[in-house]
Amino acid sequence: MKKKTEKGEVKPNSTKISILPSNATYSNLFKSTKKEESSVRLRIVPIPANDKFVVRRYMPDLSGITTIGDLKSEFDRVSVSTYSITPEDAREWEDSTQIIVVNQYPQKNALLNLGVVPEIEVKISKMETK
Repeated sequence: MKKKTEKGEVKPNSTKISILPSNATYSNLFKSTKKEESSVRLRIVPIPANDKFVVRRYMPDLSGITTIGDLKSEFDRVSVSTYSITPEDAREWEDSTQIIVVNQYPQKNALLNLGVVPEIEVKISKMETK
């Protein structure tokens, strides 16, 4: 039974919901012909891996590097195998060649995202040219 409020609104007496099971056994036992349907909406989204399973690599600070060998070692230390050095022939310089790092991209301590190839600009130290 529904009650009317002073404003004329109709409100139910109870907020209880009665649910009856509806399965093959129930339908056969009570000769029920009711058909029920339900729908479920799902959204599948990727869940990022836990931090302990993700290896994050950061661009090292190359400002203190003094030789080509040290530069290569620093990239080996942070597990970076692909990087660009300018001038282009710098990769062929001897490991003991004294250098000054003029510029680096990304900047020091920046997260190295996938697909980003670090770029380093070097020049031979004045001490080396003597």
